[in-house]
Amino acid sequence: MGPIRCRVVTCVPPWQWDPTCRRWPALTSEATRHHDRPCLHDWFNDVPPNAFYAGAVRWMSDRGIASGVTDDLFGPDEPIRWDDFATLLWSYATGATTESSSPLDQAYPRTDYEKAMDWLALEEVVPGPAVQDLAPAKYVTRAEVITFLHRLAAVTKTASREEPTPKDLYPERELITERPPFPDVADGAWYAEALDWAAAQRIVWWSPPDPFHPDQVVTRSEAAVYLHRFHNPPTPTPTPQPAADVVPGYSDVAGSTHEEAITTLGSDSVFAGTECGPGEFCPTDAVERWVMAVWLVRVLDGADPDPVSGSRFADVDPTQWWAPHVERLADLGITQGCATGPARFCPHDTVTRAHMATFLVRAYDLPPASSAGFADVAAGAHTANINALAASRITEGCDEAPLRYCPSHDVTRAQVATLLVRAKNREAVPDRADPPERPR
Repeated sequence: MGPIRCRVVTCVPPWQWDPTCRRWPALTSEATRHHDRPCLHDWFNDVPPNAFYAGAVRWMSDRGIASGVTDDLFGPDEPIRWDDFATLLWSYATGATTESSSPLDQAYPRTDYEKAMDWLALEEVVPGPAVQDLAPAKYVTRAEVITFLHRLAAVTKTASREEPTPKDLYPERELITERPPFPDVADGAWYAEALDWAAAQRIVWWSPPDPFHPDQVVTRSEAAVYLHRFHNPPTPTPTPQPAADVVPGYSDVAGSTHEEAITTLGSDSVFAGTECGPGEFCPTDAVERWVMAVWLVRVLDGADPDPVSGSRFADVDPTQWWAPHVERLADLGITQGCATGPARFCPHDTVTRAHMATFLVRAYDLPPASSAGFADVAAGAHTANINALAASRITEGCDEAPLRYCPSHDVTRAQVATLLVRAKNREAVPDRADPPERPR
């Protein structure tokens, strides 16, 4: 019998994971992520609230631009067909509904797809010859999506029938006019101009050196994000800055074993913008992955990274002020993300003690070591890094009798502060001397 896999939810507010699932050496299986319906949702059951595309799908649904594959399923991972995408563009641009009072439509009823194709050809969003090559069941590629959106911009955002430039379409935005090319986009590619425009407008949310994959089929969730960004191009949010000459003090860390580490890092502005409330640090709260990225990059580099125009991770909005920290963490080889197809970072997931060991070993290039003898650390992806962290005297585990590391427990904000200080200074202060802190 293998490891127990579980995904436990409650059917009473607030919706949350059953924390007992994380207190044992158990694994979670995303294959059961939709088994919580119908008690947890009143919308599409296959659109997780924190998914990178959830806001875009909600926007399309609220505007009546698109519906799901069924009443309660959106089908986010399904590839989008040309008939659906054409209808999506037509409905967005014209505000059309499925019902028509036109006598002609009543006498000669046509499908929404037929109406959409007539409109797209008339407005030259899809050139006439290309219409013949677009079968309704054909899947749409990335290159095609950004090209159609580029041409649609001429119809919806300018009065002129001439090909628009990025400055024409969004004159209020300071555009990034020089950027490295995508490595898989050849000079003179038929979609290259549209791609330059889409990248400048941040409709494409990742950037070189990652490839563009022009022939990759677009999913329904990705199509929603493309159109939402086309409608409301994102603008970067500024990085929070602490007040000048002010050393932050937190009312909820006094007397804590971690107070010195928190104060030390706080005086270096490591926590700026990540506080949980005015004058509060919330030391026993779990750390989200985006917060960990901000703290670790600031400790390593001593400063915030430059803004980015895109992200290699599909679920990292490059307009978020912390997105550059995630990109920097990946550039340093400290993170590879949480999933692939597409690459994701899972910014709002919490960091476990096993994950933290791996982040610190990669960040400080800690040497490998023999087994530390933790009773609850079996062979796995993080085992070697846990042993290396222990050998470097950055941690001595979470408990004794038997000696344990608690790899599946969430690491707390206070613990991360102490681990960062110890890793930076290579101090040998055991973290198990703290009063027991359990995941919330």
